[in-house]
Amino acid sequence: MNKKAKISLVVAGLIAVIAIGVAIYSADFAKAENPDDPPAWPDYTSDVRITGSESMKDIDMYTTNGGSAQAQSWSETKMFIKTYGGDSYPPEYNNSYTYYYWTPPLAPGQTHHNVRLKLSCGEWQGDYAGFEVWSGADHYNWIYESNENNNNDYASCGI
Repeated sequence: MNKKAKISLVVAGLIAVIAIGVAIYSADFAKAENPDDPPAWPDYTSDVRITGSESMKDIDMYTTNGGSAQAQSWSETKMFIKTYGGDSYPPEYNNSYTYYYWTPPLAPGQTHHNVRLKLSCGEWQGDYAGFEVWSGADHYNWIYESNENNNNDYASCGI
């Protein structure tokens, strides 16, 4: 291999290393800037059933390790529900509360996890009120969001 070819190979290698470094940095920066943005993946609504009282003081969740490979995120140990109310819409989350649940993999013969979330009036009032459900161990998977307008079935505390 002549000298010119060796130099070209070294230069190409350096360019490749720099390009990989820039790509990794950009991906990490984007994730840090938008950690709560729902990923552009299929939603998981079919794998979660949420019911509750008209005032939504109680939310009952029935979760399954659904049929698709993606739905297996239910067994990835971490799920949380974020409720929000107040005068601002996310990402500000005025008066927001986060509830964490550790949901282990389903045991043999077990078909679902039941989760009950108790909300007090102060946690559910505001011009906007709603809740989101996320699951996953690494990048949280957005799976459900209620209607934010509290002039409907998800009304705040007795309104």
